[in-house]
Amino acid sequence: MRKLEEITSAYDGREIHGVSISAGFAGADEFPDIDSILVAADERMYKEKSDYYIRTGKDRRK
Repeated sequence: MRKLEEITSAYDGREIHGVSISAGFAGADEFPDIDSILVAADERMYKEKSDYYIRTGKDRRK
């Protein structure tokens, strides 16, 4: 996750200046079945997205 964040935060292209990605992950060692894993990963992704909006003051949802 840190490497992905490092790569995307350093991006500066000709047309797009900066990229951000929200991601969540969960593993079989935490949850008993695939449905639980997918739900947890999705919840974590949305938490990451919410934290990003709070941390940066940006909100493209408006």
